[in-house]
Amino acid sequence: PPKVGGIQNMLWELWRRLDPTSFAVLTSPYAGADEFDAQQLFRVDRIREPVLLPHPMMVRRIEHLAREIGAQHVVLDPALPLGLVGRSLSMPYSVMVHGAEITVPGRLPGSRQALSHVLRGAEKVYASGSYPAAEAQRAAGRDLPIVQIPPGVDTQRFRPLDDEARRAAREKFGVATHAPLVVGVSRLVPRKGFDVAIRAVAQVAKQAKRAGNHQLADITMLIGGTGRDHDRLRRLIDETKAPVRLLGRVSDADLPLLYGCADAFMMLCRNRWGGLEQEGFGIVFAEAAACAVPQIAGDSGGAAEAVVDGVTGYVIRKPDDVDAVAQRLEHLLSDPAAHRAMAMASRARAVAEFDYSVLVRTVGREIVGAVDHAHDVALGERPRQPLGGLRIVVGQRVVSAAPECARPVFHFGGATVRIAFEHVGFFYVVGPLRIPLKVDRHVEAALRARGDEFSFCRLVKHDDETSCPPISPA
Repeated sequence: PPKVGGIQNMLWELWRRLDPTSFAVLTSPYAGADEFDAQQLFRVDRIREPVLLPHPMMVRRIEHLAREIGAQHVVLDPALPLGLVGRSLSMPYSVMVHGAEITVPGRLPGSRQALSHVLRGAEKVYASGSYPAAEAQRAAGRDLPIVQIPPGVDTQRFRPLDDEARRAAREKFGVATHAPLVVGVSRLVPRKGFDVAIRAVAQVAKQAKRAGNHQLADITMLIGGTGRDHDRLRRLIDETKAPVRLLGRVSDADLPLLYGCADAFMMLCRNRWGGLEQEGFGIVFAEAAACAVPQIAGDSGGAAEAVVDGVTGYVIRKPDDVDAVAQRLEHLLSDPAAHRAMAMASRARAVAEFDYSVLVRTVGREIVGAVDHAHDVALGERPRQPLGGLRIVVGQRVVSAAPECARPVFHFGGATVRIAFEHVGFFYVVGPLRIPLKVDRHVEAALRARGDEFSFCRLVKHDDETSCPPISPA
């Protein structure tokens, strides 16, 4: 941000939840960036050039910023072309992959070789789901240290609406209280399949009127977003007389309301250009799920992963099949029990798997793990193994012993603490105890990423012997 897009929003949601003193962002310029950057708690530096390109000056910029903040690791995005600077850096790097930006170069001879070079040199490859993960490994020609971080959602912002809020939202968007409402949100481009959605909604409405089904006869679809396909979709709506409205760009404040007042979310993503153009994941499916709205998705790239077919919605295997889409949509809107079950399953999955508070813990843990691994390799150390038994010391007191557990939970002074992770022979414990802890910046970032409710404890050391040497307070 302020550039609008699913990937941009995902990265911002992750970074803003990390310790703002532990990292900095180097990115490209954009209109309104000065005001946006000033509002962030973390540091944002922007280059003058319109895009981040892999040249010697970029390497020097990254190195200078890293030295200035004491960074020991660099995360590069996109993998191409920016990722090409990775092997020229003096520190380890990881890359992030999302979908289309690696699918095409990963299948063309020259760019595939360059992409493989970047991926093979990375400590970690952060993939927005199994589809980009598979594409990355295909391009690299071998297994990679993949960490899957699916696009997330703020489940406090995107949440189910109560009856009163739902009525108010529908009134805001000009939809009758009891009319079946289908919503779609995305850039208006052919790959998103809104032409098929329009035809399917028109078919459901037409068949319902013929059958005297007054409930489905009032079906409405609202599509939020802008893009080059707008005029074509507008003409299609007029030709089919479909009960569909194009809303244009929906504000950030109104987006949760649009999802929340819907009965179904539909975006029929499809592959184009022989599979070179596919859906990466589709953050909009996670946002709809968080609002307890069942989804209908086309089977393209990661979209089929975002929706659990038959559980949180339906995946249409042939996204261009209007009859198949209309049949699934009609069933979803006509079966209250199935709709209620899918709505509940959608919300539960969003909270458990897509909430940013869950995802950021993985990011923080994996980045610190990559730094530690590089440190071990540099020193010729063996990878650390879980200990069969360990004793925890706080000050002069032995707190507890934990058999056969690498990350135990301890009870001390009526409070519960737990092992966060091991680093250079020490265990870092986080919990509600408020004892000062002085650690390296990357370790501190990982501790903060473990969870919003944890405050720092202190440094403790493991020892298998009966008597454990105490550690003085930091």
